[in-house]
Amino acid sequence: MEDYDRVCLQSWLACGFRVLAYNCEDEIPALAARYPEVEFIPAKRTAHAIFGRKTPFIADMAAALAQRPERALGIINSDLLFEPDGFWSELPAAIAGKAVLTGQRYDLRSLTGTMNVYFPGFDYFFFDHEAAAALAQAKQPFSMGLPWWDYWFPLSLALRGYNVRCLSRPAILHLQHDQPVNARTPAWRRLAREFARDILRDIGAGLSAPEDWRSFVDLCRTIDKAADMEFEGGAFDQQIIDLSSHSVPLIARDSVELAMGSRVPIPKEIPAGAFDNLAGRAVAGTALVRGLWDEKHGNLPRAEWQFELAVKTTPFDASVLYESGDFFYRQGKMRRAAEILTRAAELAPPSAVLLNSLGSALGQINRDVEAAVCFERAIAVDPLFGGSYYNLAISLWPKGRHEEAIRRLEGQMALLPDFPEGALWLGRIRDTLSRLGRVRG
Repeated sequence: MEDYDRVCLQSWLACGFRVLAYNCEDEIPALAARYPEVEFIPAKRTAHAIFGRKTPFIADMAAALAQRPERALGIINSDLLFEPDGFWSELPAAIAGKAVLTGQRYDLRSLTGTMNVYFPGFDYFFFDHEAAAALAQAKQPFSMGLPWWDYWFPLSLALRGYNVRCLSRPAILHLQHDQPVNARTPAWRRLAREFARDILRDIGAGLSAPEDWRSFVDLCRTIDKAADMEFEGGAFDQQIIDLSSHSVPLIARDSVELAMGSRVPIPKEIPAGAFDNLAGRAVAGTALVRGLWDEKHGNLPRAEWQFELAVKTTPFDASVLYESGDFFYRQGKMRRAAEILTRAAELAPPSAVLLNSLGSALGQINRDVEAAVCFERAIAVDPLFGGSYYNLAISLWPKGRHEEAIRRLEGQMALLPDFPEGALWLGRIRDTLSRLGRVRG
């Protein structure tokens, strides 16, 4: 999404936040020109020397925050979209009495589409000055953009008597994007061990762990005692994964939906509907994720149930209908696929991919005329999508009209010599028609 970072910034300002950014000094001039609403703080050091990334240490950010006069402090990832609401003005009261507020974001592929809760991690924290001062003393190299800081942050404070509360509303949205996978890297292993050892140091220094932390603490001890060579070589990766799966419920166990406050104007930069029907969109998005998982692992009845749930929950979301229709197509249930994909095509902007999927499903149930119309529409939408010519030629072959599609493709190739896939698709059409001719003969 173009200018997504500015959309996020406008959401924070609408919530009433005073926004600070902690950056390398050489980055600040360009960023300050782009974001005049933000106060920039130069970072005196980064994780570059240790992990090769110029990201700030959490301890340094906490130290800078501890000097601020505001009663409520926070650290948030820069790619989060906060739901503007009057509740946020009540943050000082919400964190009173040693409370930390955090939450699990909703991941989306479009800001008005389906969403699913991102369970493994946490992306924001609100806390008081005492918490900031405590974390500012940390010697561990936890840093924004690197793993484990989001577990270490709240659990370190929990050992210091803080009550960690996990918000489910107001909602925090996150537009999904490609990102490097941190798992099973040297940084992931090293920071997991730093996390485990810091928890053990705190307990050894007299801080008391709750009774239900026993399995979590045992894993910390296992990781702490592991031989360096084996640990760095990956022999304890499963224990590290288990440490993560034990950490999440300790942080998220006190889930709360706080009473929404007075209405706050939604900035014009945020798409209309971004915070509408959150519950239904979350159900549908989670159903899609689980349906794909069940399909991959061979549990097809449950996968079908999940996709039907997604369709039922958000019947006007074209992306949900497309994903669900595509599932039924893969399973050979063409009538259901055609029904769902027809609804998707009625709702979605013209799409060559969607029209080709619908045409293929219609062709499989002998609705050849309608299938050909879909392929014709797909060519009109994207004349350089070679699959449309292929599908049109195959659909017209029983009536002896396949040469029409071939001439269309050859004409497009002559018109646009830089149509690199044209020759490839032309060859595929002729090969398939040759096989069909031999079968008929």
